[in-house]
Amino acid sequence: MRPAALFVYGTLRRGSKIKIARLFHANAEFLGTGRMQGRLERSYPHRGVVRSDKPGEWISGEVFHLNDPSTLLPILDEYEGSEYKRTSVLVQLDTGRRLRAWMYLLKC
Repeated sequence: MRPAALFVYGTLRRGSKIKIARLFHANAEFLGTGRMQGRLERSYPHRGVVRSDKPGEWISGEVFHLNDPSTLLPILDEYEGSEYKRTSVLVQLDTGRRLRAWMYLLKC
């Protein structure tokens, strides 16, 4: 089953004023804050998250339910660009609930 949620840690978080974030928030419902096991890396000129299996490496972010993933995800794929790959990851919400969500990981 494909996730209907998206985990974001950067420009798509709540409070962002950029146009794509406003479009995203108009078409998604905030589920809560959470984290996924990974670390921030730089790959000039970009930075992004890569997976990690080290116990202390976590990325904090926000999780949203996508109202229409088939419409919204292609738009977000284009926004993120070829340096990032949309990947299904396990996310732990601050409530303790765990779920699968899409996330854009940095291609290494």
